[in-house]
Amino acid sequence: MEALEAFEVVQAMYGEGELVVHAGPGSAAIDFTVLLPLQDADEDAPPPPRRLPLRCVLPGCGGVRVAVEADGAAPWLTRGGAAAATAALRAALPCQEEGLTAAEVLTSALNWAQSKAARAALDTRTCTPAAKPLSVDETFPCEFLREWVYLPMLYSKEKRADLADYAQRYGLTGFFVAGKPACMCFEGRAGAVASCLSEVRSVSWADVPARDKKMSTMAQERSRCNDAAALAAARRFGPVAEVSFDVHGQRANHRDLALLRDWLANRGCPTAFGLLFPELKN
Repeated sequence: MEALEAFEVVQAMYGEGELVVHAGPGSAAIDFTVLLPLQDADEDAPPPPRRLPLRCVLPGCGGVRVAVEADGAAPWLTRGGAAAATAALRAALPCQEEGLTAAEVLTSALNWAQSKAARAALDTRTCTPAAKPLSVDETFPCEFLREWVYLPMLYSKEKRADLADYAQRYGLTGFFVAGKPACMCFEGRAGAVASCLSEVRSVSWADVPARDKKMSTMAQERSRCNDAAALAAARRFGPVAEVSFDVHGQRANHRDLALLRDWLANRGCPTAFGLLFPELKN
């Protein structure tokens, strides 16, 4: 009930184009992003005003989780800047143990983020301008693509770190699961997804034997986005990061795929597991 009340408060505060709902009431957790306007974040910033994407999750069991995200809705924000802003926000955030309701905690987080998070994100001591390939088109309308990829295996820490780093450069969101088997999902502008995957294969994984770096595209979801708000709304995930589940097997290197299936369903992708692992979908 507290999660629903907190969500209703946010709905009353932010209108169309400012609130992107990933999983609404009735889900295991209410998941949404608020695109906070930051007119005063940088006096030298050209119009339109910058926005700060604040991802908010309200689990049904209680609590409030918030994070500043570096995604396509905020091309000015680097992953390092988002991490710095998130750390500062969480340090300043009151907790429900202090007697506050979820709505009060969330409102405090939104107010703090809008007034102070941009300064933390833009601090030159914690972030530098994003290195984006010149080939990335940032005009609208654009084609959105969510690509589901199967991998026979993925273990190398370096290669896993590269997936997140390359995706951030191209403004992509998504996730990957390491182990055997492995999988990943990249989403964003269609051209950026294709370019990023190509660069991962040819550069990051250039020293990997062909049999071990095979990427099998299992499905693609495409749609048209007319503006930045539509592009943000099309995304189901935050900045690309590794998702971990319980492991099993003789060498403890096999992921519990049942947990992945449930996690995907909670993210609004109930058919994704069957697309990635068709032999296990039943």
